[in-house]
Amino acid sequence: MNFFKYRANVLRAKLDLDDPQESEIREIENLLQNAKDLRDHIIQANMRLVISIVKKFVSPSFSFDELLSDGIVILMNAVEKFDYDRGFRFSTYAYRSIMRNAYRKVMDRKKDQARYAAVAEETIEGSIDEGSTASMDEKTWERLRGMLAKFLGNLDKRERLIVRSRYALGQFRTVQTFQSIADKLGVSKERVRQLEQRAVGKLQAMAAEANAEPGV
Repeated sequence: MNFFKYRANVLRAKLDLDDPQESEIREIENLLQNAKDLRDHIIQANMRLVISIVKKFVSPSFSFDELLSDGIVILMNAVEKFDYDRGFRFSTYAYRSIMRNAYRKVMDRKKDQARYAAVAEETIEGSIDEGSTASMDEKTWERLRGMLAKFLGNLDKRERLIVRSRYALGQFRTVQTFQSIADKLGVSKERVRQLEQRAVGKLQAMAAEANAEPGV
């Protein structure tokens, strides 16, 4: 595959751009098509490897289809990046790449869930008194914690960005400062602080409303 791509690049570099020959263009296209056919063959031949890996990571948080789709993308990237000269088999390289990506994806999701849970507890604690907290059973408490994602969906775009930035949720791996968020939104640092207070107030109100629903 790499040889066909190399040959196509060599011929492409020799082309006379002012007067390209049809036969040369056709040869380049044939070489690239051969490379693509081989790439597709390698991907197809290693699909069972992807399936065997992702099956190990299926859980309530990750469906088989989601993991398989992600694994195929990693496999495709591995085909493009594999260096035969390093002396090991492609399947070994692909296995490590797919396994490493799946493990990282699972761990990142667990970290996000932990962050959501922490923010949910803080939000809910601000909306209900200690007596009602003590009287809630574990199932109810877990339900309220799990509603944070839904609560965030009810905020506007800026408020969601600020909450996720300030509490290191979603794509944010570290807590963002008011100034860094202000620079991103094009507003003052004080305005970001006000928006955060407004967003937290909304979350607390939604948590209080959820706690007041029958059966909660």
